[in-house]
Amino acid sequence: MEILWIVILAGYAICVAQSVLALTTKRPVLQRVSLVAFGAALGAHTVWLVVKGIRANRCPLVGTEEMSAFLSWSLVVFYFIASRWYRAAALRAFVFPIVLALATIAAISPGTQEAPPPVNQPLQGVLLPIHVGLILLSYAAFFI
Repeated sequence: MEILWIVILAGYAICVAQSVLALTTKRPVLQRVSLVAFGAALGAHTVWLVVKGIRANRCPLVGTEEMSAFLSWSLVVFYFIASRWYRAAALRAFVFPIVLALATIAAISPGTQEAPPPVNQPLQGVLLPIHVGLILLSYAAFFI
């Protein structure tokens, strides 16, 4: 497992623990630690997606690893937007366990080949990554 996945999973695990503790005890617990873990995990997750896309020379949306990673990243981004917009602190206790599960699936699933098998001619080009990316972003937005 890459060091980035260790940072990502540890950061999201700290966020899950803090959110569940804050929800059950009804007081904010470990706010700063959770905020630092959230920032580190989101930063590492973004770096992993960018590096994966650069290495593969394509949009990282092929296979279980990349799709789970992108879906968990988009859930975190939409959670961040929704928490700033609506100030819903309890949302974190429901979002971060799912994010941690998706990130764990992405971390333990086998990596995709650098050059996946060719796609049908109408699906090649720029439309497939846009289509798949928008579908995954809409799943994340719908969940939030």
